[in-house]
Amino acid sequence: MLTAITIFVNVWMATSEQTQNRLDRDLLIAENVLQRVLQSREDLLNTTANVLTADFGFKQAVASGDKGTIDSALYNQGQRIKADLMALVSLTGDTITSAPAVLKMQQPFPYPAVIGNVIQQRSYASLMMLDNQLYQVIMLTINAPTPIAIALVGFKLDNSILTQLNKMTQLETTLQVFNGETEVYRISTLPEAAVSSALAKINQRPSWLSITITKDTPYISQQFTLADDLGSLTVITLSENAQQLFADFSALQFGIIAICILAILLATLLAALFSKKYRSH
Repeated sequence: MLTAITIFVNVWMATSEQTQNRLDRDLLIAENVLQRVLQSREDLLNTTANVLTADFGFKQAVASGDKGTIDSALYNQGQRIKADLMALVSLTGDTITSAPAVLKMQQPFPYPAVIGNVIQQRSYASLMMLDNQLYQVIMLTINAPTPIAIALVGFKLDNSILTQLNKMTQLETTLQVFNGETEVYRISTLPEAAVSSALAKINQRPSWLSITITKDTPYISQQFTLADDLGSLTVITLSENAQQLFADFSALQFGIIAICILAILLATLLAALFSKKYRSH
């Protein structure tokens, strides 16, 4: 019996360690995959913005304030890469036009400090919360030859990219944006009812009791920071079904229990036989 318990404890410790290593490995893979996807999208945004801002006709339209030509150029470039947001912002930080109307015309850009950075560096890339939606954005100055305005091109970070990540990693993915302690945005591949459970015990190892008896840890989750900029913290949480993770251990556990029961029964039977034989003598 003592031997069986020792085996059981050792198996649990080894399984727990192996599971943690697997989660760490999956987290690293998923983080790398996501970073590659975002970099690919940023490269596409950068190429599109450069083509747009280098176009002589577009520069002329911006310089003359020809809104019809500006809107047409933004629309055409946006359609080519299926951008979710195309906009033009003045050097003073007011929105000239936006397609769709995520940014309000003649209203200040939501992140005024960015305008100075764009003018100084001639380009800027970041994740931005705009109209209650998270965007991956690149901004470039339109130069003639000095800056006359700023072009903005953006992709949404929505459930489609999380679904793509989920297919690559087989992990449930939750994205959250916080302003201070307040959550301002959240999307997930998990059903809404399961998100709270997945987020309840981030970066915590489950106990044997929670896996085998109470089963109150449906998901095991790891979290990493995607971006910390413009007063917002964007985090990704990767979650895996705990019962699936420990399925092999659960099967082995029942096997050990069965062996223990058989050993006890056999020991009892042998003890009874020896006792009977001893009394007969």
